[in-house]
Amino acid sequence: PPPPQGSSSSPRSLGASGQQKKKVTLTQPHQQQQRGYYEVTVEGDERTLQIYGEAFDGLTPKILSTTTALVCRFVAVDSILDAFRNKKGHKLTSVTLQDTTLSSLADVDDLLEIFEPTCSDLTIAAAPACSLVLLRPFVAARGHGLQAFNGDAFTEDERRAAKNDLNGILRLFDHHQGASTFPPPPSAKKTIQQQKSTHNNTTTTTTKKKSEHP
Repeated sequence: PPPPQGSSSSPRSLGASGQQKKKVTLTQPHQQQQRGYYEVTVEGDERTLQIYGEAFDGLTPKILSTTTALVCRFVAVDSILDAFRNKKGHKLTSVTLQDTTLSSLADVDDLLEIFEPTCSDLTIAAAPACSLVLLRPFVAARGHGLQAFNGDAFTEDERRAAKNDLNGILRLFDHHQGASTFPPPPSAKKTIQQQKSTHNNTTTTTTKKKSEHP
């Protein structure tokens, strides 16, 4: 069950730079349908937003725009995309996604697009997409600003190899940026174009025959 609403603060302590830091935690249940809750932790300039369940619509734009670390559990991918799609000025540097509906490389690509260019650390756990063999190479090739994935830092050699190995797939995603499903292969596109051409030719022939009658 969600924790009780309220806020708490810990005693002030001296940081490494000698400046005082104060940690404040605010927990807020989602009031409308009680499908989840969120928790905001503030420590110095760092603001961590933890989302449990479908509680995004209970958040204010100010919370979303000032969050530096995002942790999501049991959240649908579409909810994350809808919350941050138009927040290009966000300050996210760290994103952790656990037990989400993330299931394809297309989902991952959509998330990378909205988290760029500030996010440097991404973690994806306990999601259907975790079973994809190409997940880490894909993130290495597409996450231009990412420095680490699932706790392991990328090397330049790893990133270069991923771009070379996935060159064909990356071109498709570049062409279909923002698509919600994996783009059709070139053979499928060619078949669709041929069908359209045949349909257009048939329609033109029929029109000409009708025009020949008095």
